[in-house]
Amino acid sequence: MYSGGMETSRDRLVTAMSDLMWERGYAATSPREVRERSGVGQGGMYHHFSGKHALALAALERNCADLLPGSLELLEGEGTPLVRLRAYLSRDRDALRGCKVGRLTQDPEVASDPELLAPWPMPSLKFAARSRGCCRRRSTPANSPPRSAPSGSRL
Repeated sequence: MYSGGMETSRDRLVTAMSDLMWERGYAATSPREVRERSGVGQGGMYHHFSGKHALALAALERNCADLLPGSLELLEGEGTPLVRLRAYLSRDRDALRGCKVGRLTQDPEVASDPELLAPWPMPSLKFAARSRGCCRRRSTPANSPPRSAPSGSRL
């Protein structure tokens, strides 16, 4: 059961759904499991959400809103583009579970549902633009020729 502080029942439901989808995927997450983990009864769940789909959408929206600012901060931080990219790639996270957003976009039921994918395009476009910008910014003086990557390197 969830034991959060002063979160509302809606917040507890969204948190539980987000965590369960990350652990099990969308198809393997049942409304009953969400209610049990959140500590919210069936009436409370259906007061806030019309069903599993609406709750999953709220969880995906929250995941995008929570994860994007930290990622952008690392990509736009101090240091050379390589330092910023390394900071982003080496940040603390549960590597075996994957990204809370990216992993769900690979879930077959989420990937085939345009409504569930709707929260993803704008944050992913912002992230892609910022990561490209991070890599394009030169850390060498303006009059220095660009360095080429060593043969066989990936960065």
